[in-house]
Amino acid sequence: MNGRRIIGIILLAVGIISLLGRMELIDSNFGELFSKYWPLLLVSIGLFNLFTNPTAKAGGLVLLAIGIFFQLRVLGHFALFTFDLIWPLIIILIGVGLLFAGKTKWSDSDCDIISAFALFSGIDIRNRSRNFKGGNAMAMFGGAEIDLRGARIAEGDRAELELVAAFGGIDVFAPREWNVVIKGLPLFGGISNETENTALPDNAPTLFIKGFAAFGGIDITN
Repeated sequence: MNGRRIIGIILLAVGIISLLGRMELIDSNFGELFSKYWPLLLVSIGLFNLFTNPTAKAGGLVLLAIGIFFQLRVLGHFALFTFDLIWPLIIILIGVGLLFAGKTKWSDSDCDIISAFALFSGIDIRNRSRNFKGGNAMAMFGGAEIDLRGARIAEGDRAELELVAAFGGIDVFAPREWNVVIKGLPLFGGISNETENTALPDNAPTLFIKGFAAFGGIDITN
């Protein structure tokens, strides 16, 4: 089970219990418990990355440290830093985690549609689909590399790829014979298309990319 599903299950459980409590269908002081122990969610995700994803150990340690820090502070056992100093320390921890994160291994895929999610970790995908249709990828406080140079789009056809980078980066490698078109919104970030689109025929395969980069970057090259 990947990290995205774990996070989804946790959020689903939190939402359902909260809803049932507010509808008075169950006797639950979940709101009070959640306000006191919510940092344990960060601790759980950090431990999950540490023990199940060897390429995400640095991100897991950062998330674990942040969760423990907040939990001790919420319980009143740790008051060394003022609130104004917490966020700079968190940003420093995230930066250290990204700098020293381990190298990821390429994951080969022949799926026509890809889906990738990186949270405090890295993911590398090498796609070799014979009829590539597109897909989506999101990197939050992490990175993703998508190599499409072994994939194929039918002549005159088009594939659509949706990319979101938040405090992270996504690199896409496209074949030289593809026409790459980007429509994106950079918010304190950058989106660049460095592919060689000159001298391509009118019926060249097209990769249409929708991108959003917030404090991060999306780069497409050959």
